[in-house]
Amino acid sequence: MTKFTEKAILDTFDNMLERMPFKKITVSAIVAECGISSNTFYYHFNDIYNLLERWMESRLGSFINSGPGDEYWTDTTKRYLRLMKDNPDKVYNLSGSISREMLENYCFTKSESQFRSFIDGLDGIEKVPEKERDLLAGFYCYSLLGFILKFCWAKMELDIDESVDALEKFYRGLYMSLIADNIKE
Repeated sequence: MTKFTEKAILDTFDNMLERMPFKKITVSAIVAECGISSNTFYYHFNDIYNLLERWMESRLGSFINSGPGDEYWTDTTKRYLRLMKDNPDKVYNLSGSISREMLENYCFTKSESQFRSFIDGLDGIEKVPEKERDLLAGFYCYSLLGFILKFCWAKMELDIDESVDALEKFYRGLYMSLIADNIKE
């Protein structure tokens, strides 16, 4: 019953995000629409932000993790951007309402391990010190976040495949430059 109730709350929240900005969604509105008591809500979630975190993890996290285990970061990014494009109301209702810090933190933590795997699998990486690999992974994460923000600002009209492939080419160029610099030393 606990999982059923939690899923009902998450589904209600998901439906509400289709219709209104996150900042207008209240616990009172969720419990009324879901047909539960506020005590039941608070049994499952600490507050509306805890609900948002769990929703992001259940909806977006499961989507990101549903691809093949060895999926390349570009494939995950393209799938994620297509999900965004298919759900513009949710994207704009969230992005216009949650803090930039929360958005950055979520995007960074989700992409860091994929970029680190990407970097660690590149030819010649053993010549690059660990600290520089960490900096490169961080740069890739932050530039991807900027890319996603630009995608939203452009009303999600950018060609996803072309744009992500161009970004990947740029990332490879940075990597090749880093390798070349470390070979000279």
